Amino acid sequence: MNRMKSAFIGRHGIDQLNIALLVITLIMAATTLIIESNDMGLLCWFPFLYCLYRMFSKQHIARYKENVRFMKCLSPILKPLYVKVARVKDKQHKYCQCPSCKQTIRIIKSREKITISCPMCKSEFIK
Repeated sequence: MNRMKSAFIGRHGIDQLNIALLVITLIMAATTLIIESNDMGLLCWFPFLYCLYRMFSKQHIARYKENVRFMKCLSPILKPLYVKVARVKDKQHKYCQCPSCKQTIRIIKSREKITISCPMCKSEFIK
């Protein structure tokens, strides 16, 4: 057990890019089963082998830079998703848009109608 443990010391391990590569591999493998294509079966090995290479690599800086580039490419897709999830989890506030400037405004939930003043355009509306 100690030999196996010492073999993994200093390795890069799993990061977001490795997880994405594994997901791509699984999607390609599932597609291969549906389509029944041998060529697709061979192609699904490439992301898997690259994932293994990255996982067992000792070049931490190079793998870190690859992951940072991947996350920069993925952030325009993930950021709106994170915002929506945070809004769903926020049970104490309600989000509405200003009718004139379309700015999203966070207000405290209440049962009665309130007058809201937009912080951007200073227009007032009732919600």
